Amino acid sequence: MTTRRTERKTPAELVDTWPEGPATDPAAEVVRLLAEAVRARIGGLSRRAVARQCRLDHTTIAALLEGAKWPDVATVARLEAGLGVDLWPTGAARGVGLGTAKRGGTDSDSGGAQ
Repeated sequence: MTTRRTERKTPAELVDTWPEGPATDPAAEVVRLLAEAVRARIGGLSRRAVARQCRLDHTTIAALLEGAKWPDVATVARLEAGLGVDLWPTGAARGVGLGTAKRGGTDSDSGGAQ
């Protein structure tokens, strides 16, 4: 018996205006911010130059920047190592698209001490 995977939308399909955003989906918002950080870090370098520097295929860089695919952990790690900078948007998904929680809220929003 073969199990079919449910096709999921790309990050760009979950953001009204990629890459400006914001996304209402927590995972898409993380990827959007990751793509923004990569774009800012690479500046005027070509995607091929960045790909060589990070030991990735240039199509992987393009797919991330365009929101066409979900990046995996290995891709993020290679980008961070190759570019020499932290790129993961820590806390970006907190409260996005999950009811009444607010983005960038205080610890009291989640029941923690202030």
